[in-house]
Amino acid sequence: MSIEIECVGTDRHEEWDSALEHSPHATVFHRCAALEQLAADSGTEIHRLMGFKGQEPIGVLPVFELRKGPFSAVFSPPPNLWIPRLGPAFVVRGDPKQRKRERRRQGFIDAAFEYIEDTIDPKYLRVRSPTGLNDVRQFKWNGCTVRPEYTYVTDLSGGKDAVRDRFTSEARRRLRIGQESESEYTISEEGLDATETVMHHVESRYNEQGEPFPVPTGFPGRLYEALQPGQIRPYVLRVDGDVVGGHIYYDDGDTISGWLGNVKPPDHVDLPVNELLIWRGITDAIERGRTAYELVGAGDPRLNRYKLHFGPELTGFYSMERSGAGIDSLLQLYRWFAQYS
Repeated sequence: MSIEIECVGTDRHEEWDSALEHSPHATVFHRCAALEQLAADSGTEIHRLMGFKGQEPIGVLPVFELRKGPFSAVFSPPPNLWIPRLGPAFVVRGDPKQRKRERRRQGFIDAAFEYIEDTIDPKYLRVRSPTGLNDVRQFKWNGCTVRPEYTYVTDLSGGKDAVRDRFTSEARRRLRIGQESESEYTISEEGLDATETVMHHVESRYNEQGEPFPVPTGFPGRLYEALQPGQIRPYVLRVDGDVVGGHIYYDDGDTISGWLGNVKPPDHVDLPVNELLIWRGITDAIERGRTAYELVGAGDPRLNRYKLHFGPELTGFYSMERSGAGIDSLLQLYRWFAQYS
């Protein structure tokens, strides 16, 4: 029996989200409520592709259609929202043999590409896979160029002391300075207003550097409201009551990821603000039973030098691209659409 693709609507959100519960590749951004918000804030049309073998769900692939005049492109995740990864999430039940797993995944991706070609006919396609999805050959066999990408993940096993011991001596020293400081500071996980505060700090930092800031300021707050409590977690650090730094995390259940924030604090603040925020995020995650902390991204050598202070391991994922024949002159345009996603 072949794999059938259905483009499911919001009326089937429970069915969609239920399938995610059986996928090791699903992220918080795969959830139906998140997808709706991603589409709204990116100005794209969402296609929730769900594969079935008979009545059994095989996997999901959310794709976002972007049209500019007569041209169309497909993204997963959508552009300009700084969503690190999305792509397919395969349903895994039990311990299927390799032959069965490969056959189902191949059938699902083939059927998804057939839907995309027949329904959207994009001139450009880009998909970034979740971490943990190590086999993306199906995309290569459907004409995509596959490129490895990386992020950093810190193992939280062994408890707080073991995690801190894996930090560099410089990171431990700065944490100690902050914890022993006489400055009156507080760190707290807060709510909707904190997402706006953190984003204001991030946007201000980009403006100072003369760099474009594509993310809609209210987007994290709208996502915070759309998702379940605890899936988006904004933290702020205050000195004498004034916010001097913040970080927005997303929580996938096993892994908590540092998503937005942690920009350079004001010059007058004599505290290791970002180290204190990261450590608070880590310790809270350990108390909630999380097993990993992601320092999102590993593509900037300057930022990498900082992230490596926190004892991470390099973790891979994949970016898959495909462009139509005869559109070389347009490829830069589509990559411009995608550059901040």
